[in-house]
Amino acid sequence: MAMKPEARIKRALKDMLKSEFPQVWTYWPVSNGMGVHGIPDLIMCAGGKFIGVEVKAQGKKVTLLQAHQLQQIERAAGTSLVLSGDTAVDTLRAFLSCMHLPRTPDIQSHFPPGDLFPYTQAAKMLATKIDTAIIDELACRSSADE
Repeated sequence: MAMKPEARIKRALKDMLKSEFPQVWTYWPVSNGMGVHGIPDLIMCAGGKFIGVEVKAQGKKVTLLQAHQLQQIERAAGTSLVLSGDTAVDTLRAFLSCMHLPRTPDIQSHFPPGDLFPYTQAAKMLATKIDTAIIDELACRSSADE
């Protein structure tokens, strides 16, 4: 069975993201009728920026529900994109390239060599907005696991 045009575009986007932008976190929600309607086809976090991407076959338009969700993302200071047709992959590649993302993730360089608990330390480093009591509780749990 041949792939539908939108499915071909999604496959090409997945392949490009995996090979050229491995440092970008991606999530492709699967619609089964049980969740929120209109959620974008692709959710990404790139360079600390939340991005919702709706993928359309050439000539197709977003639905009112999709437009509403994209607007909500923008209202929350995220970025929303609608990609369609033959230019979808090149458009997303150009967009992400303009963000000047690091080419490879380098989280391990933030930890001493041989550190056994890098994720606990990362949580402490990145949790400036989290209540100190929660951080202490997480540290106690990881100590108990040793």
